[in-house]
Amino acid sequence: MVRSGKASVVLAIDDSARSRQGADVSRPRQPKSASTARLQSLSQRFEGQRVLHDDGFLIFSDNPKKTVQCAIELCRDAYDDWPSALAGHLEKEGIRDEATAFVASRLRRLSQDKHIILSKDLFDTVRVNGLGGNSDELLWIAHGSYHVEGLTFPQEIFEVRIKGSSPWSPTDEVAFTESKDSPLILGWRPARGQRVPMCMDWELRRRNSHDSIGELWEAINTHSFEKRAFFFIFNKEVSRLAKQRSLWIGRLKSIFYRSRRIVRVYDFSFETEPPFVSMATTSFTQLSSTLSVMRLDIRMRLEIAAQIAETLAAAHSAGVVHGAISPDNVLIRISTNGVPRVKLKNFAIPHPPHASAREIYASPCNTKHSMSIFSDHYAFGVVFYQLACGDLSRPIRPGWESDVPNHRLRRSIEAAVSSPSSEKFKSLATIAEELRASDEFSPDS
Repeated sequence: MVRSGKASVVLAIDDSARSRQGADVSRPRQPKSASTARLQSLSQRFEGQRVLHDDGFLIFSDNPKKTVQCAIELCRDAYDDWPSALAGHLEKEGIRDEATAFVASRLRRLSQDKHIILSKDLFDTVRVNGLGGNSDELLWIAHGSYHVEGLTFPQEIFEVRIKGSSPWSPTDEVAFTESKDSPLILGWRPARGQRVPMCMDWELRRRNSHDSIGELWEAINTHSFEKRAFFFIFNKEVSRLAKQRSLWIGRLKSIFYRSRRIVRVYDFSFETEPPFVSMATTSFTQLSSTLSVMRLDIRMRLEIAAQIAETLAAAHSAGVVHGAISPDNVLIRISTNGVPRVKLKNFAIPHPPHASAREIYASPCNTKHSMSIFSDHYAFGVVFYQLACGDLSRPIRPGWESDVPNHRLRRSIEAAVSSPSSEKFKSLATIAEELRASDEFSPDS
């Protein structure tokens, strides 16, 4: 059977509870027909569409949330006689139910003592959208990638666990494998409705974004109803770099009070796993998103470049390097009088060039990918060039000068991307001053 229009979700359930450790063997084993009927009744409560018995039970559904709720219900005391192993898997549209069921059945073999093993898509879909009810009684755990017998590629193994129950541990049937390019911090993962570790007054409400480094969530204080953003770091290398930069947090706080162009950082915890940084929420939008839907004239674009340069200059004067300047980390808001306002984000969260898909902002002279004032200087020069051209995807290449007809703008961009030892090099403060004088000439002069 092929599903069309909806995702295919399968919950695989072991039917041999008495053979598992911890099962109550004193209870009589139910006939297959009685077990199927009982499971069918439970499945219907959670919008399951059909139940099959084939090497265990399979519940088919197109509702990820209800499927996981059903698995959790099976781990309650009312069902302590069976089952002892559960696993769920979700596939996108157009995938055969049989293929989804095969993966779920293979993952079920990793489960024991009523552990609920989930594949990545099902795990992420449900924790991000929430289960409702008392979400804080659950733990959402990442266990890493494993080679699973019968499956061609390594599978990322995740678990949803009722607090107080025993943790999952791998069996001899699987072998752990770690990505060398992007090793992850395993363990706890944020989920809608959960409290933030070390900040128990804050409840997670919505995931705003995610990338290879971590996830940005909006949270609300359950007493004051204040909102904050929490960025959870899952990348080991970024976590290591963040710990090295922890002294910058205090400096950022002082810079914030002098410059409203930096997204405010409230607190951080680099000793927890995963580490996190808490920041102010903002109504500003990404520069890249704004320019994709709104046409800004050259003077507005140069004003944005000037504010970026001034903000970086203030940070550098306090000994703080950003390390990942790009349009994605520039936020803007256009005021009612048409003047753009800029904020820079992610000062406290290092984004190494190799962890970003946008290496065009890394200086070709910086072969070690180190973060320094000059790396910020060069990255600003690329963004400055893109703003001058009105194209935020354009890299600086030989002959770029022909893209900028204005000779004064060309000199300023060249000053930004030149080596500090070059005679053409100028400070960011000086470049900002030159941009402030941009009303003295037109773009084509």
